[in-house]
Amino acid sequence: STRYVDLIEQQLGFSAQINHLTDAQPGDIISIRYLSSWSGHTMMINAIDWQKAVEYPADHSDVDPEWAGTWFIPVQVLDSTSSPHSMDTREVGNQEFEGIGTGTIGVLMNENCDIVGHTWSLPSADAEDDPDHWISQFHSRIKPQTERKMVIGRF
Repeated sequence: STRYVDLIEQQLGFSAQINHLTDAQPGDIISIRYLSSWSGHTMMINAIDWQKAVEYPADHSDVDPEWAGTWFIPVQVLDSTSSPHSMDTREVGNQEFEGIGTGTIGVLMNENCDIVGHTWSLPSADAEDDPDHWISQFHSRIKPQTERKMVIGRF
């Protein structure tokens, strides 16, 4: 995965690096480099759920000013992992299966539509109905670009 980040950034084997989430499409590749190690993760975008986008609640008492003006977007991905995402097809009842499947991650973008962070899974609380729990879960899950760099490439 760390090599894919380099290849996407250098556009070697990829026709383009997609710099704005609004330009991403199903079939684009997301690759993540964990900056604290040589590991990472690679996924393919299956769908972007713009209808369920959540604006970071800047007026909430527990806000982190770093995220003011951002939007949290659910993105369904296709990947192989032993750690399921939200709404993951590798979870059947109480059983979890490894291997290829789809699940939903969260991508955080700023007002310029640049990726500024992501989450492996979505907050289980609803942002509108239970903002206290949503923001708490968001804060515990968010990985900023300075910690885990995410890039998007197109073949």
